[in-house]
Amino acid sequence: MRRSRLLLPALAVCAVFAMNADAAPKRKRTAPAKAKAPVSAPASKKEVAAPAEAPTTPAAPTAPKSLREELPKEALHDWDAARELYDAKDFEGATVEYLRVYALSKNPRVLFNVAICQKNLAHYARAVEYLRRMIAEGGATLSESEQARAREAIDTIQVFVTGLVLKVSEPNAVVTIDGREVEGRTPFAKPIPVEVGTHAIVVRKPGFRDAALNVDAAAKVDAEPPLVTLEPLVRRGVVAVTVAGAPLARVLIDGVEMGFAPYAGEFAVGRHTVDAKAIGYVGAAASIELALDQRLAVDLELRQEKHEGRVRLEAAPAGAALFLDGKALGSDRWEGVLPSGGHQVVARREGFEPQSTEVNVADDQVRTVRLELQPRRGRNDWIWWSLGSVAVLGASAFTGYVLLKPQTIDPQPGTLQPGLALTN
Repeated sequence: MRRSRLLLPALAVCAVFAMNADAAPKRKRTAPAKAKAPVSAPASKKEVAAPAEAPTTPAAPTAPKSLREELPKEALHDWDAARELYDAKDFEGATVEYLRVYALSKNPRVLFNVAICQKNLAHYARAVEYLRRMIAEGGATLSESEQARAREAIDTIQVFVTGLVLKVSEPNAVVTIDGREVEGRTPFAKPIPVEVGTHAIVVRKPGFRDAALNVDAAAKVDAEPPLVTLEPLVRRGVVAVTVAGAPLARVLIDGVEMGFAPYAGEFAVGRHTVDAKAIGYVGAAASIELALDQRLAVDLELRQEKHEGRVRLEAAPAGAALFLDGKALGSDRWEGVLPSGGHQVVARREGFEPQSTEVNVADDQVRTVRLELQPRRGRNDWIWWSLGSVAVLGASAFTGYVLLKPQTIDPQPGTLQPGLALTN
């Protein structure tokens, strides 16, 4: 309270300077009528004297222009409105009108009136700001007395102003103090000028919850300022993906293409699927669990795309030779990678019937093919079979010959006479 009492007399001079700069128009002074010379008889030509020499008097000094007289015509209406609002103690409205006058005229002297309005509103930090702007912009156009009055006002008001140091967890955040947005974004290079006392501060940034707090700004701050932490609306972490084995590999996260590897970006915490793809290469994928503020590295490797599969060949009995597409592979068993498509497999062994089969190999397929050989009927078996057949046929023929061959029977002595025949 004591400081306020000291401040008001000191600023009264400033207010008088500002407000009287455009005093009401003075009444016009009418030049006094010239006194008429007395009428007298005309003098003779000889009596006419030379004209008296006019007295020499110094010219009156030109009065300096008022601030109103320096303004352009388009600013006069706003200037008069500001004066009326100021006289009505509507300092907020007067501030708006004076700032409009300044925008139209760019006359730095107008800023003095803005500062006086801000002082009357107890916005001391803003008043100091406008006074300093007046001195900086006015420069040599301001008289020494004008500059002195502005500096005197600053010294008087400055005792009510302090610097607020504010630390915010996020860069590029917007800060408002008592509803007024602070120029610039976090982090601030220097303390923010504020009035001594308690202030309502709000910190905002897209994607984060607003942080609101009350700060007591003292005339001298010794303690470390508190950190204002902005909480993200969506809890996030960073996924960093690298891909080896293929150039120009594309990175997809949760099925959405993000760009070429290497890639890093922020994502909501939780489970995600990371894929890598490249033309002519087999894709790779990984499932991850991302935590808050974590930087999770995901390393994937691509291998060149090959249309092939793995085949295992087995032949029985032991000693069977294996052939693949006409090429000998060895005996009994073989395993290897074959191009995708159809292949001819043959197994042979002496004394056994050869076996042949068609094997169709798909990409990345693993197959096992087993060939069982059956014993072959050889030449000896045919000979014995033939001999047996001949023996059977011979026996049959002999039996038929014996049975069918005509026999010669010697005559037997009897009782009938030769040449006689039996009668029926």
